[in-house]
Amino acid sequence: MVSPQVFASGREYAIIKYGDSVMFTTYMRAFFALAWVITPPIAYFVAIHLGFTALFSGTSVLYLLIFVLGFLYLPKKLMQNNDNANSAENSSSEEQVSANSNSNSIIQSEKQEKILKNKDVLLLFILSTLLWTCNHIYLISMPIYITKEIHISDDFPGYMMGLAALLEIPIMIVAGKLVKFVGIKNLMLLSTLGGILFYILLEFLPSTSHYLFLCIQFFNALFISILAGLGMIYFQELLPTIPGQATTLSSNSINTGAILSGLLVGVISSMTTYGNMFYINIGFTVISFIMLLFVRKV
Repeated sequence: MVSPQVFASGREYAIIKYGDSVMFTTYMRAFFALAWVITPPIAYFVAIHLGFTALFSGTSVLYLLIFVLGFLYLPKKLMQNNDNANSAENSSSEEQVSANSNSNSIIQSEKQEKILKNKDVLLLFILSTLLWTCNHIYLISMPIYITKEIHISDDFPGYMMGLAALLEIPIMIVAGKLVKFVGIKNLMLLSTLGGILFYILLEFLPSTSHYLFLCIQFFNALFISILAGLGMIYFQELLPTIPGQATTLSSNSINTGAILSGLLVGVISSMTTYGNMFYINIGFTVISFIMLLFVRKV
């Protein structure tokens, strides 16, 4: 729940401050990617050499620091509905306040109904869920595939994740600047195409090509950076009057993908190798690319 609300607040702040939210949201996502640059290598080092107790203790300290910084510096309120503000100022009786409250409930119900009937939002949610399922399958399966099945060093998955995150930052920023000229939909298509290429290469590269596994992280970064940065903005632009719910939809597609990936990896890995999990990713990214063609441009 925290991440959607942070990004929704960030969007509102950017609209008030700069009149546009794309680049501000992109920079926020870039900072998320920056955390991934150093965190996986550090996490693997700490877990291997110091143990999981040290790893989780350090994580708890970071959460406490985040709580303190958020409590002290996050803005408490950015925007309010002008109609609601005027109604509150002009209301002279409890009946009028009650009427306004009922009206707001009706408006909210209508917005919910629009979400359920919005074909573009539904398609975007499904394909976003499939794409995040692919990413989570990769994050679960890749470390086991790399270390146990093709026998590369135990810390190599951390380098792969860190390199991908490092490459995501410039790609994410460039993609944010290209939105006005290329459009979110076309960039999302490029992202999905990057995912298709990445999983094909990951599946069919020779197991001895250790450094090629690092080279193909460019396609992984292209896939994840645009999906993570502009995928959420795509939801917001399709539902501009309810940015909080739009951001939550994007977040829920990530969470749903995480749940599906766990189920798929658990069932399929019991029947085959972890390396074969990437065939699922190839299929899901191809399906998502086709579905994305039918989502309207914004």
